[in-house]
Amino acid sequence: MPTAVRRQRGLDALRPYTPGKPIEEVQREYGISDVVKLASNENPLGPSPKVMAALQAALPQMHLYPDAQGYALRQALARHHDVRPDQVRIGNGADGLIRELCAAFLEDGDEVVVSRSSFPVYDISSAVMRGRLVKTPLRDYRLDLTAMAQAITPAAKLVFIANPNNPTGTINTAAEVEAFMAQAADHALVVFDEAYYEFVDSADYPDTLRYVREGRPNVIVLRTFSKSHGIAGLRLGYGIANPEVLAPLMACSESFPVNRLAQIAGIAALEDREFLEQTIAANRAGREYLYRMCDRLYLFYLPSHGNFVLVHIGPAAQTVFELLLRQGIIVRTCVAYDLPEFLRISVGTAEQNERLARGLEAALRTARSGCCGRSATEPPRTHSGHGQETGPSREGCFPQRARSGDRPEQGGMFSTAGTVRRPARAGRDVFHSGHGQETGPSREVCFPQRARSGDRPEQGDRATAYPQRARSGDRPEQGGMFSTAGTVRRPARAGRDVFHSGHGQETGPSRETEPPRTHSGHGQETSPSREGCFPQRARSGDRPEQGGMFSTAGTVRRPARAG
Repeated sequence: MPTAVRRQRGLDALRPYTPGKPIEEVQREYGISDVVKLASNENPLGPSPKVMAALQAALPQMHLYPDAQGYALRQALARHHDVRPDQVRIGNGADGLIRELCAAFLEDGDEVVVSRSSFPVYDISSAVMRGRLVKTPLRDYRLDLTAMAQAITPAAKLVFIANPNNPTGTINTAAEVEAFMAQAADHALVVFDEAYYEFVDSADYPDTLRYVREGRPNVIVLRTFSKSHGIAGLRLGYGIANPEVLAPLMACSESFPVNRLAQIAGIAALEDREFLEQTIAANRAGREYLYRMCDRLYLFYLPSHGNFVLVHIGPAAQTVFELLLRQGIIVRTCVAYDLPEFLRISVGTAEQNERLARGLEAALRTARSGCCGRSATEPPRTHSGHGQETGPSREGCFPQRARSGDRPEQGGMFSTAGTVRRPARAGRDVFHSGHGQETGPSREVCFPQRARSGDRPEQGDRATAYPQRARSGDRPEQGGMFSTAGTVRRPARAGRDVFHSGHGQETGPSRETEPPRTHSGHGQETSPSREGCFPQRARSGDRPEQGGMFSTAGTVRRPARAG
């Protein structure tokens, strides 16, 4: 037998990139004609009218090769971003430029610094060139730029920073980027991947192009026409850097990396500012709709600076993904991003978002019923006598969640002190001290728009909608979300109210709908009025599958959050 030709060894470390399922594949597999794709962060409005008209006019020229250097498009991009044309390079999508960077700069064993749970194409392109990946963990679902700067060794050649990050949708601020640039070694090329920058509303977002304008020789900024401009199918991206950075890319480029139609569409897209503003406004409204959907379904999500939202489903994420497919709804699993319990959902049109909400609610109900034998909205979690969350039924529903360090990129859901690191709820970040207190030092950085009074307008005025809750301390207008001691007052969950004292203790003034919850001096939750409101539940063993809502020590087993 002839010996098979051995593939190059760089592929041994490679996990192939799996894009979102195409509509046509779902139509074939499930026999569904009406399919909604919310998986690949495409523009649901499509391309702009000016782009469509320009493409139609260019069709008779399709027999001609394109301009290999993309002169006209580079001129337009230079004017648009106030840089020189020789500082612009166009590519076959941002992906094409990432591959060119790795081919131009990496040799065997060179290190590439990336973050966990970021764009997998960094890993793939580095592995093809036999580079060695150095991965730093996320910190509060954001890139830890301090850790990334510290990871730059003399062997490092490239550093990839996705901002906003895909799939988390989080950003790093101008101050964080400036501190990183001051700390990072000059011998490594810093690649700012800003594919979603048009969707960012934050005033803290950095202007990384100024490093190029200042002449920094180790910076390149990547952007794309695939997202906000709505021409993902034409594959057009660009990089902005100084000529000495771009020259090696040109040396290893394809002969014609960007086709004629893409170049013409890019010029027309830059001219259609009205369409871009329409896209940004529709995306902002769509994101808010998805936030409200997640709040209603008790799903943890990350407020996003992109055109997608990362939603925590739990161990049933793959099941929910498949149940949505059967309804003709495509979303994105996040196994390739090291976030297997999450789904990434692209913002669609209003009609598509509404269909998703109905489909997701049905899929969650089916998945939870099949997994736990329960049709309730959310499965229960329990508390030990010391305030620790435990999961006696974790072998059935959530086997991988009830262990320390189960989310290595965030240090585990359960801290070494045994306190719960709950996923942040809508619009805030949550941290736990070693004593079980929640703190929220980064709310201004991550979620500035959500840490203020009235941050959920869809619920209306709090004093009107929830008069029984309008007591001191439960919201900023009654004393602030954050107490004078700096601890987080968690937003009230469905069916209960939660308050924090100045020492991080939760208290629960009596309500008509549910018994109060309080904290003892040892951090235990108790429910002294359960005999009044829920007499049938005030016994151990009332939920046989969990050992009872109330433990033998009399502490509350709080219902689990989504997933």
